[in-house]
Amino acid sequence: MQQQNILMETIKRILILNKRSQYAYEEYLNQKKYYQAKRIYSSNKEIISLLKELQFSCDSELIEDVFQYIFHLEDWFLQFHEEEKKITNIESSFIFDRLENSFNFPLDFYKKIKK
Repeated sequence: MQQQNILMETIKRILILNKRSQYAYEEYLNQKKYYQAKRIYSSNKEIISLLKELQFSCDSELIEDVFQYIFHLEDWFLQFHEEEKKITNIESSFIFDRLENSFNFPLDFYKKIKK
């Protein structure tokens, strides 16, 4: 029972952080500045931490999506850090282009965890 409570709490936190990340992303789309991308980065760092916990307690139906999401974020972080090296100030333009052959975001992940 305690394991189930921990699982549900982790999922709840991921859902909240996803809302925060999506909110930050919507703001980023308006101007695509470094400081706006940094908000997304901050949310995603917290999400990946929870995903790494979740991989040990989720069921087999979800595990592949969790792995794919972790790999997607790891690829995104690598790109973020490469682009970040070019920044001269917090209002610099900051544009993401998905890396070739990087992992896609698992589109059904949030539908599955809301069940």
